[in-house]
Amino acid sequence: MVVVRLYGWIRDRIGVKTIELNTSDVPLEQIIMMIDENGDVLKEVRDGTLFVAVNHEITNDMKKIIKSNDIVAIFPQFSGGYDG
Repeated sequence: MVVVRLYGWIRDRIGVKTIELNTSDVPLEQIIMMIDENGDVLKEVRDGTLFVAVNHEITNDMKKIIKSNDIVAIFPQFSGGYDG
């Protein structure tokens, strides 16, 4: 099983906080398509509007093979911060 965690506005758009997928040994791109069949999330990842982390490491590699027990997080760009 692969766990997908959604954060920020993408959580609101998809409508859930966590998705459990009964799959493994598939590319990250396929995992993203499983949670959003129309392809908007994948487009926003490619555009840099959304980030993806696999097991707490940010990645841009959509061909990365996701295995059972991996955790995929999808989240928007960071903003704000300490300036001082």
